[in-house]
Amino acid sequence: MAFVLLAGAGLLVNSYVRILNIDPQFDPKNVLSMDADLDWQRPPYSDANRQLAFFRQAVQRIGSLPAAQYVAAAGASPITGSYSTNTFEIEGLPPGGNRLDIPRTKIMADYFRVLRVPLLRGRLFTEQEVATSVPVVIINEAMARRCWPDENPLGQHITRIAREGPESVSREVVGVVGNTRHSRYALETPQVYLPGCDDSMVLLVRTASESTNLATALRREVVAIDPEVAVSGVTLLENAMRGLHSQDRFNTLFLGAFAAAALVLACLGVYGTTAYAVSRRTHEIGIRMALGARSRDILRAVLGRGLRLTIIGLALGLLGALAATRIIRSLLYEVSPTDPLTFVSVAVLLAGVALLASYLPARRAAKIDPMAALRYE
Repeated sequence: MAFVLLAGAGLLVNSYVRILNIDPQFDPKNVLSMDADLDWQRPPYSDANRQLAFFRQAVQRIGSLPAAQYVAAAGASPITGSYSTNTFEIEGLPPGGNRLDIPRTKIMADYFRVLRVPLLRGRLFTEQEVATSVPVVIINEAMARRCWPDENPLGQHITRIAREGPESVSREVVGVVGNTRHSRYALETPQVYLPGCDDSMVLLVRTASESTNLATALRREVVAIDPEVAVSGVTLLENAMRGLHSQDRFNTLFLGAFAAAALVLACLGVYGTTAYAVSRRTHEIGIRMALGARSRDILRAVLGRGLRLTIIGLALGLLGALAATRIIRSLLYEVSPTDPLTFVSVAVLLAGVALLASYLPARRAAKIDPMAALRYE
C-alpha cells in the first residue's frame, strides 16, 4: 500500500515540479498589464475605426511616460488573457487535413518587444498594416513546424473560416516568432497573430525597472482619453504568473506532505510488525544461542525474514501501482504513468526503510542473554 501511495504521489509531484519549471519563453519581468474594454454596442465604439483610434492614442500616451520603454496592445496577454480560437484553412496541407483550430490574437505596436519574444524569420507588422488591417499574419514557431515542416513558411497563406457568411480574405505569412505559453501547460501550441484590435484589449508596458507608480499613471492616461472606458486588472505579469502557479505550488506541497506521511506510516508499520515478530521468537532465539548460534547468525535470520517480506511487499506494490497510476494518467504532465525513475526510486526508498526497520529489532535480538531468553514467556 505504501508503494502504491508513494508511486502515485511521486508521479504527481514530478508533474507539478515540471509545470513550475516550464520556461514561458517570454520575459514577464517589469511588464505591467491593464485591461481596457470598449462598449462596442454603443457609439462611438460600435465603429471599428473608432476602436482602433482609441487604442492607438492609448499606446501613444502611455509610450510618452518617462518610465515606459515599449508599449503594446493585444487581444490577450500570455498569462492574463483568454485567446480566441478560429478555424484556419492552411495552404499546402492536403485536403481534409488543411483546417485547424488555432488560437489567434490581434496585436498593435511593440507587442513582441514588450514580451521579448524573438523574431525568428521575416518581419513584424508595420503601423500601416495595423491601421488598415492589411491581410498579413505572423505565426509562431510551433505552427511553422506543424504546417510547413520542410518548407519556408514566409509567403505561405492561411484563410480564416468565418462562422457566418463568406470566408475572410487569404492572409500572407510575413513573420515567424518564438513560442509563448498561453496556458498553464502549453508551449508547443500553434498560434496566429493578426494586425489590428478588438473592442477589448490588454495594454502592456515594459519599464526599465519595477515601478509601482506606473499603474496609477497608466490608468490616468487611458481615462484621460475617455473617462467612460472600463479599465481593470492592473498587474505585473510576474505576479500574474505566480498566481497562475499558486494551485500547482499548493498541490506540490500537499502531495509532498502526503508522500512523507505515507513513508512514516510505512516505517512505523514495518518496524512494529518486525519488532513484534522478534519479541514472539525471544524464547526460540535464546534456545538457538544456548545451542551455539552466534549474534551474526541471529541478525542474519531476522534480516533475512524481513528481506523476504520486503521483496514480496514490493512485488505486490509494483503490480498495484502499475494499475493505480494509470487512473491518474490525465493528471500527469510530461511524465509517464509507468515512469521508471519514479518506480525505482520508490522501490529503493521503501526497501531501505524496511531493512532499517528490520535491522533495529534484529540487532536487539542478537544481544539477548540466552539465560534471560530461556526464562522468557
